[in-house]
Amino acid sequence: MSEIVAGDHVTMMLSTGQTARILWSFVARVDHNGQPVDLSRAPQGPIPSPTAPSVTAEPSGSVMVHIEGGDVTIEQMRGSWAAVCSSPCDRALPIGPSYRIVGDGVRASRAFMLGGQNGDRVVLDVDTGSKGGFAGGIVLVSIGSLFFLVGGLTLLVVAAANGAHTDTGNAEPIGWTMFGGGAAGVLVGILLITGNSSTKVTQSLEPRKVSWLTGLDPKKPEPRLPTFREDPPTGIPRATVLPIFGTTF
Repeated sequence: MSEIVAGDHVTMMLSTGQTARILWSFVARVDHNGQPVDLSRAPQGPIPSPTAPSVTAEPSGSVMVHIEGGDVTIEQMRGSWAAVCSSPCDRALPIGPSYRIVGDGVRASRAFMLGGQNGDRVVLDVDTGSKGGFAGGIVLVSIGSLFFLVGGLTLLVVAAANGAHTDTGNAEPIGWTMFGGGAAGVLVGILLITGNSSTKVTQSLEPRKVSWLTGLDPKKPEPRLPTFREDPPTGIPRATVLPIFGTTF
């Protein structure tokens, strides 16, 4: 629907690109954008098209990236993850896209965006999460939970047997060993899982070098100041005195 003239006609845009004018006497109801239109308050003339949503522009420019903390690779999202450089990198990368850190035996980091402004130098401090440590934590939690449960049941049986004055032999120390060992395994496993859940990345900006003289390019070496050497002070030469006359009293 492209136009409403109350009391006269409604103009429709067909899928073929042509327009069709419908007389007002044949109009029973009008819907626009899925909502019914109050015909008594229908706008006169062409219907304005909906405003297109504003699109926030991505930051432009690039920063020099340096990676510290392990043998890893930084990947950039280009429809799919693609490697762009390996540590220490030291390459200029665009600011806008998303990145992540991956590596052999290393759990991938969460996606992040590079900070800073065009021309800055960004240092990525990487704390890698081990795939082996994460898997080991899962195994410890699974086995530790089983030992914890069996040890606890054993101690309950021992307690019941002691109440009935029945000899349980070595069941009690075995139960405590399994109970304590299982609890320790679960605790260590949880620590391994949380510590290796993902690779952590911390960004920091290196300060730019500012020239002492306004207008000079900071990337160029600063000119050397002229040096002056002042000769050490010397004493006034002694005057030569010649006797003019002499007398005796």
